[in-house]
Formats: sequence, structure tokens, C-alpha cells
Amino acid sequence: MRIWKARSTDRLGVVDGRERAAREYRDKLRERWGADAEVGRIERQRHLPKGVYTAAKLKRTMLDARSVKEDRRRKHTREGDSKPKAERKKLVIAEQT
Repeated sequence: MRIWKARSTDRLGVVDGRERAAREYRDKLRERWGADAEVGRIERQRHLPKGVYTAAKLKRTMLDARSVKEDRRRKHTREGDSKPKAERKKLVIAEQT
């Protein structure tokens, strides 16, 4: 069984009254001003580690390049020579019989 925190930034352990009050105050401020455009934008932002961000960017670039190459290949082949393959079928590595 996996157990995780509802809020990843909250620390585990005993929380003293002063810290709990400060946290509740911040939550109330977010609740009150969340509809404001700037505050809402900041609230919705999520930090991604740089490695994850760059890996996703590289993957997106690779997929875009693959689709462009496939389009160009399809454009410059004689009609009827090659039939486009469905994306779902491309993902199959080996079929079991």
C-alpha cells in the first residue's frame, strides 16, 4: 500500500500552534484572492525539476520531428506504394499468438 501526503510541501510531524495558525492564514488568503487573475495564475503554477522539463521538451521535439518526417515521406512516395500505419499499431513491439 502506498501512502502519500495530500500536500507535498507540508512537513511531517508535530506542528506547533504558531505554524498552524500561519498556515491557516495563508490558506484563507489563497481562498479569498484565488479568483483574482494574478493570484490565481501564481496559485496554478507548478514547479517542474529542470531534468523533467528538458526531458519532456526533448521528447516533444523528437515526436514532432518524427511526424514531420512521416508527412514528408508520405508526400513524396508514389500513390498506393505505402499505406499509412495507425499510431496504435506502431506501439506494438511484439504480438503474442
